[in-house]
Amino acid sequence: MISDRAAASLDRMMAHGLRNALPAPAGAEARLEPIDRAAPGGDASMVVMMLASHTFRLVMAMYAPRDRATRAYLERVGRITAGDASEQALRDSLSESANMCCGTVSREIGRFYPQTGMSTPHLIDSRSADYLERLEHHHLRSFRMEVGGARIQATLCAQARRTMDFDWEPEAQAEVSGELELF
Repeated sequence: MISDRAAASLDRMMAHGLRNALPAPAGAEARLEPIDRAAPGGDASMVVMMLASHTFRLVMAMYAPRDRATRAYLERVGRITAGDASEQALRDSLSESANMCCGTVSREIGRFYPQTGMSTPHLIDSRSADYLERLEHHHLRSFRMEVGGARIQATLCAQARRTMDFDWEPEAQAEVSGELELF
């Protein structure tokens, strides 16, 4: 069972993750909206990741068309080297974007569920998107993001083994300048 406020919190976390993973290029705007159902089309790349604990499982999928607009967007934000038309560059870039989105959700849900594990990105055939709806789930939400000319879709599928009830809001980020972040 996932409470209404936990479901809404998961949706906000996923939207937050998508915005972090798919930044708007300079001078462009990102538009993110929930949709009834993701329909990625046959020529889309589909990246799937999972967050799991002993009490829940979140499956997240990101779908990006293999088109010029997607490549141009990824070049503008520095995820693909300009002129690199290889399929591997596209796969790596989309996998990294999905990893960043899932990592954001993992960090935020970790505030409520500290023992959470995150999978590595898996690229699978986009025709598998329909099967997400068939997974045992208590909450399912799809999104469409239009950013820098690209149209990317995502789905969040959540299943709880115990009641999930929490309320999450993103923390306000203080603006910083000139700091060096070390990993």
